[in-house]
Formats: sequence, structure tokens, C-alpha cells
Amino acid sequence: MALIFIGQSKCPICQQVLKEGDKITGFPAFISNYKDPLYFFNDNGFHEACVPTHTQGTLAVLLKNAYLEETDPHSRQCLVSGKPVPQFDRYFCTGLLTSDQDSPLFQYNFLSFDRAHIAEWPSRPELLLALTQLREQGQWDDCLGGGILDDMIDTLSGN
Repeated sequence: MALIFIGQSKCPICQQVLKEGDKITGFPAFISNYKDPLYFFNDNGFHEACVPTHTQGTLAVLLKNAYLEETDPHSRQCLVSGKPVPQFDRYFCTGLLTSDQDSPLFQYNFLSFDRAHIAEWPSRPELLLALTQLREQGQWDDCLGGGILDDMIDTLSGN
């Protein structure tokens, strides 16, 4: 979750300092793509009352909740096998690929897999194609200069 320093951190929406006694909500670091419109919320703290006033606030809360639910260790169930993923090093999650609900990528947000079963997933070629196009069209940038997307493509490719 976001690091919030009471009396120092500012709400990015209203620009007021987050003070003791304020109702505050935090967002985890759940958006890897700097170019996604919701990146504004990534790893940040806000006044609870300010979030719904932002044009993307409701969607940000919805996707934050989906992220927290899907990545909770007790919810990590492989989409292919239907079984829990017992070891963290075998767990793979697509994360938030896009906040654009009209994008074909939206349906692939927060999918969980056991790495041993990814190759068996019937929709893998479609997702690989969409991710490759995202990279080629310059619609992704992350803290690793695109490395997070590259790693995802490599994992889905079986590399």
C-alpha cells in the first residue's frame, strides 16, 4: 500500500495535506503501465471523499478491489487447472493490463496461473498478440523501460 506521512503527504486530488483524523484511503502499487490513465492512483493516498470526485475515481476503486481480491494469497487459483497455486514462485498474475473497459485487454486483467499450466490455456495466443501489439504501438511504459511487459510476454511464451 501507499506510504502516507500524516501531516506531510498531500491528497493528489485536492492538494490538501493528509492530516490526523482525516478519512484516508490508499491504493497499492497495482498499475505497472505509466501510460494508463489510472496510474495517477497507483501507490498513492487520498482523502476518501476526494476519490469519487475524480473522473476515474470509481473505476480506480473497482480495479483496486479486484486486484486485492484476485492477488490475495488465499485466492490464487490457476485459471487453467482450477487449483490453488501452492508456491509463490509458481504463481503468475497478469495484473492490471488496462483500465480501458472497451479494450480487448480488459478481460485479461488480474488472471492467475500456475506457471506449469500457462501453455495449456486456450486464450494464450490472443493475449500474447494483444500484449505484443501494445508494446509495438508504444502504449506501455514501466519502471523497467518496458521490462515488466517484456517479462509477461516471455512468461506467456514459455521462455
